Amino acid sequence: MNRKSGKLFAAALGVALLAAPHWPVTRAFAQPTAAAPAEKGRSTLTELFGDPVVAKGKGFEIKQSQLDVEIVRAKAPYAAQGQTPPPSLDWQVLDRMLGIQLLLSKATDEERAKAKEQFEKSLEAYKTERKLSNEEFAKQLSPQLRIQGLTREQWDKQQIDQAILPLVLERQ
Repeated sequence: MNRKSGKLFAAALGVALLAAPHWPVTRAFAQPTAAAPAEKGRSTLTELFGDPVVAKGKGFEIKQSQLDVEIVRAKAPYAAQGQTPPPSLDWQVLDRMLGIQLLLSKATDEERAKAKEQFEKSLEAYKTERKLSNEEFAKQLSPQLRIQGLTREQWDKQQIDQAILPLVLERQ
């Protein structure tokens, strides 16, 4: 591995490690405990001013609303502990989001298919372990989707994207 590849790999690994605890499949199945307080305010601002693109790359873009959600999510643990987040946290969140998108853009069709298969197996195992029907699982997931402002399809895509990251890193 040449020096440039090594640096890219190290950076990508760091991004993936930061992202991995963010959406692990088993954690994502957990019941939410509280609603996002800014959910209504954010949708009103978006209606008034639109949803500008804050970063763009080959085949992807990050909108302000997506960045806002991730920033709130990153600041929540600080708020829960009564601490002030570091001033650079907003930039760190954007940097992590860009890194994830760059890794996802390098995914092959085979890696995407394998990640989808892993997600589906994990989901079925979760439902089987808890003896949940598809309808019961959807009912259990519904509050989390409402809080996050996601459709079931968007949530599934997020889960699959998180499963893709380690596959791309392994290949790289």
